[in-house]
Amino acid sequence: MCAMFNPPNPGQTLRDDIPPALGLQVGQAAAQLGVDRTTLSKVLNGRAAEVWLAQQTAHDLWQTQRC
Repeated sequence: MCAMFNPPNPGQTLRDDIPPALGLQVGQAAAQLGVDRTTLSKVLNGRAAEVWLAQQTAHDLWQTQRC
């Protein structure tokens, strides 16, 4: 039987590593990224899995379809 674990949400990893390392609050990071503060907050707090996955899918599709 293999061991199972619950991997962290990608937003939690971003929240714990990026803003503190850059000395930014969520609002400041959102402004620099050009996204709404509420959207970034949802991503960082693991409440926007659909947004995260949709953005990754759009990126992947663009990468595979460009000539």
